[in-house]
Amino acid sequence: MVYVSLGLRAIVNVEALNMVESVGNVTRHRKASIVYKSGDKYVLRSVPVVSGESIAHAYQWWIAELSKKKGLSLCQYCEQREFLKHSDREFFGNKSWEQALVLPLKKFDKYKDEYKKEKKTKKLSLDDFIKYLTNKYPSYAKDLEKIVPQVYNIIEDERRKGEYKLVYNPHAIEKIIVMNCVVEDIGGFLYPGERPIKRTSRFQVGYMIPAFDAIEKSSLEPQFHVRHSPSLIAQRGARIQPQMIYYVEVGSAVYTLSFNIDIDGIGYTSMIKIESAVGDEERAKRIDVALDALALMLDNKVFGAKLTRFNPVIDYESILVSVSEGCIFNISPPASKDYIKDTVIRAEKYEKVFGSKIALLGYKTDHEKVKDFNTIVELFNEVKNLVKGAKK
Repeated sequence: MVYVSLGLRAIVNVEALNMVESVGNVTRHRKASIVYKSGDKYVLRSVPVVSGESIAHAYQWWIAELSKKKGLSLCQYCEQREFLKHSDREFFGNKSWEQALVLPLKKFDKYKDEYKKEKKTKKLSLDDFIKYLTNKYPSYAKDLEKIVPQVYNIIEDERRKGEYKLVYNPHAIEKIIVMNCVVEDIGGFLYPGERPIKRTSRFQVGYMIPAFDAIEKSSLEPQFHVRHSPSLIAQRGARIQPQMIYYVEVGSAVYTLSFNIDIDGIGYTSMIKIESAVGDEERAKRIDVALDALALMLDNKVFGAKLTRFNPVIDYESILVSVSEGCIFNISPPASKDYIKDTVIRAEKYEKVFGSKIALLGYKTDHEKVKDFNTIVELFNEVKNLVKGAKK
């Protein structure tokens, strides 16, 4: 097993990375309640946070961006950076493989009705249904003939004699989607059909929350702005207000973030059985994309909302990455100021007790047991080298 975990701390000033609502002319920042220990007491405080969903969206945006540049396959909506992920029949794009998956579900009832009207006596068959679909949709014929037999079957309804129903193989659908969309391979998906098809995301990410030792230094405040149009002032009786006052709530804090990637799961199915969905070369490219996307997102600091007018000032205090072989190993929560020291101690124990192999790499960690790098890009390049050299 190969597994990558990351923890970081960053001073982030004047940010509007995650807004939740507008109340009148005020746009509010996301907040959450945090419990932490102060002395011998526990304290509850509402603090600025950035949701894991927001970070996950940015990460998948980078995956889609790199996949497209490298010529890797994506579904239509992920290619458009709309991560709907086949969560409904209506969210299957117009790519041939996507239509080959969804058309049987959409058209089976109509096919049955037409079959009954023609008063045919023989049983409904999948071959006849495929011919029906290819005649109706010749542009998708190749994928219909290839995919439908792998995924679907027509069986007689046990509860209603003479009635037929279309059934599908969840494993086959997961395999086809994983094969054809890198974002859904790495980021997972959920199709809530009659038999739900779930692929758990290969990466995990939590909220960005203030560090416990600096939680009293986090703040939220509304910033005053005015939209002003001098030309409208001269127009008497103008229906549009020449001045429009609005407020945007901005936050500043020492934020922390945890992020994990299950490298082993990339390119493999997981719901019903574990099976390779892509070749070794394709899988290696996808692993590179998964790590490069994280490196570029962090190094360029392109994640979150309102970057065009509220691009925050971000300074990473430390980044710690582990590459583990043999078992899952997560970086200790970076909300604790001693997370680097705690992680080093845990890594040594894991190697001793479980026989795992754990490499610790960092940026600004200043710890003798951590191999530090001058840049985030160099750090992740070494992560890629370790992953490539690890045993599957």
